[in-house]
Amino acid sequence: MIEATSCGGVVIYRGKILALYKSYKNRYEGWVLPKGTVEQGETHIQTALREVREEAGVKASVVKYIGKSHYNFTVPEDIVTKEVHWYLIIIAGAVAIITINTKDIFHNLFTAFHHALFQVASVITTTGYASTDFNKWPEFSKFILVMLMFSGACAGSTGGGMKVSRLVIMLKTVKKELLSYLHPRTVRKVKFNGRIVEHEVIRGINVYMIAYAFVLMFSVLIISIDNFDFTSNFTAVVATLNNIGPGLNIIGPTGNFSMYSNLSKIVMIFDMLAGRLELFPMLLLINPYTWKEIKIRKNKKEGHSI
Repeated sequence: MIEATSCGGVVIYRGKILALYKSYKNRYEGWVLPKGTVEQGETHIQTALREVREEAGVKASVVKYIGKSHYNFTVPEDIVTKEVHWYLIIIAGAVAIITINTKDIFHNLFTAFHHALFQVASVITTTGYASTDFNKWPEFSKFILVMLMFSGACAGSTGGGMKVSRLVIMLKTVKKELLSYLHPRTVRKVKFNGRIVEHEVIRGINVYMIAYAFVLMFSVLIISIDNFDFTSNFTAVVATLNNIGPGLNIIGPTGNFSMYSNLSKIVMIFDMLAGRLELFPMLLLINPYTWKEIKIRKNKKEGHSI
């Protein structure tokens, strides 16, 4: 099996996206984004900028890292494995469902598709923009947006959320356990992108999910003291913990968080930091044993220096 890494860029100029039309040895043809293989000694950013310059003749600069994707294809010598995304599948499915569900709200199907695509992309990339007041959308579409808030970006990206890879591994773990009940003597392994996921990785994801659920429930409990409706409180925590931006109801795209008390704002500030820096660093920061350990090490160091 051959491992390869490619980098590319989404070039946006005056509201338009740069795309290249390629035809390669009658194997495929169509519109693609500029990208290519990382050369020795290059960083991923350098590769992306070089490929954009070589393939499109455009001098660009990096604004934000979007994410990565995984896919497999076969060559005569071997199977090449690349990093790919389930990301686009989630986006395409969510956009299609929301477009159908909201088509009666807008003037035509294209407008519904336009707003659905923008909002899905904004939420799942944790960008926080809004092209319309999705508070007025049907409950079904709003619930899909909330689920996307949990999903978030891909592993390695600067976006918030649980990350798609964690969710995929969790679902595969559940499937493995269900099959183990049906066939107790069968030995099964969880695989992700063709590779076996080690038990330590699965355990780490399980611990992360427990910590995530605890922080989510505790945060909702605290801000509920302000006595706003449950949807507002719940999505306020989800939006801050996953670094989304707007939520639903009073903290929707046309609202804000100003009506919450200082205590609630402190809780949501912690959630925002936990979502951006990951949960465990923030939990370690407020753990008294962490400071106790630091104090012990400091005393030992001072003792040795004396």
